[in-house]
Amino acid sequence: MSIIFPFLVIIFLITVVLGIVAFKLKKNRPTDYSALFGIGIVWLPFGLLIGNYVLAVLGVVFLISGLANRKKWKENRVSWSQLSEGEKKLRMVLMIILLLLVVAGLAVWYLTENGLIS
Repeated sequence: MSIIFPFLVIIFLITVVLGIVAFKLKKNRPTDYSALFGIGIVWLPFGLLIGNYVLAVLGVVFLISGLANRKKWKENRVSWSQLSEGEKKLRMVLMIILLLLVVAGLAVWYLTENGLIS
């Protein structure tokens, strides 16, 4: 069994927990189509670059969805100043957790590429 398997299980469990927390705390806010457009802008070239065409197709879907609703970009945008203190704290915690996950993923990738773990 590879040493990467426990890391994958941990990342999966963290993702599930964050998903449950996000679902429980979700407010009835309209979709932020400018964010969907931004996700599409990132996913499309990244998917093409690494050869993951599913990611590229999802990027196209997000781009089209964002562009089709570009009239709603400003009305559905929630700025930082419009968030309550609890929402600001929650977003900061989620950003820190996601940053830690990215750093952990890069560390595991680096260690496996250099043969330090297999």
